[in-house]
Amino acid sequence: MRGLAQLNFERRSVLVLHDLENLPQKDVAIVLGIPVGTVKSRLFHARQALRQYLEAQGIEP
Repeated sequence: MRGLAQLNFERRSVLVLHDLENLPQKDVAIVLGIPVGTVKSRLFHARQALRQYLEAQGIEP
C-alpha cells in the first residue's frame, strides 16, 4: 500500500484497475477515458516506479 501511495493518481489508477482488478487494458482505457496506448505507457511507468520503491525498501519484487 505504501508503494502505491508513492504513485501519482494517473499511474496508480491504471495499475490498480489492470493489475489488481484484472481489467483488460481496453476496459481500463474506457473507464478512464484515455487511449489504450496511454494505458500501456502509464502501466509500464507505474510498474517501474513501484519496482524502484520496493528495491529501495530492500524488498525483491
